[in-house]
Amino acid sequence: MCVFVPIERLVMRLRQPASRAAEVAALRQRLRVERASTVADDERGLAGEVARAKRAAAAAFGEVASCGSCAARQPWPVGGFAGGACCAGATASVFDDHELAALAHAGTRPRDLRPPAGRDAHAGCAFRGAEACSLALEHRPARCVHYVCDTLRVELHRRGRLDEVEAQLAELERAMRAFTAAHRARQDREVLAPVIDAVRAAVRRRSSP
Repeated sequence: MCVFVPIERLVMRLRQPASRAAEVAALRQRLRVERASTVADDERGLAGEVARAKRAAAAAFGEVASCGSCAARQPWPVGGFAGGACCAGATASVFDDHELAALAHAGTRPRDLRPPAGRDAHAGCAFRGAEACSLALEHRPARCVHYVCDTLRVELHRRGRLDEVEAQLAELERAMRAFTAAHRARQDREVLAPVIDAVRAAVRRRSSP
């Protein structure tokens, strides 16, 4: 794996801007580590609930026009492409530990994290392309579906879909909160486990003749 990642990064750098190649390679490596973690069935089930809620929320949105030009004439990197101002964040922040874990345990694999084809400018998230996000819905973080700006909210209201969308987003938020709590608890256990083992070993040494 240690050899594979630099090779993967080198190949991507031939096809992508260096900064995007580095961010995608780093994200894929984080995903490999998370997928290799020992995860209880309840946490994996909660990841599946996040994925289902994400699909339902996306279906409630339907086709929208607001996202096609919201970044036009804004400063770099937001204005790097006409659409997707909300996609101009840093890749590592968009895919934080909880979001990445939810994707990993719902089935996302490193090869599913595909950057845009060609050498489009790297303006924000590594998966933000000139036309759209390069990721399939199931491989996008929940926050990418959950975010609704004021302009989009007005459009949804005008089309009579805002109430349905907000209901589905509330369900997505509930699912993500439940998953985050389970994931954070596992992280805490993983940090504390070596400490507990060390204390137990010290107690055994003291009690042995």
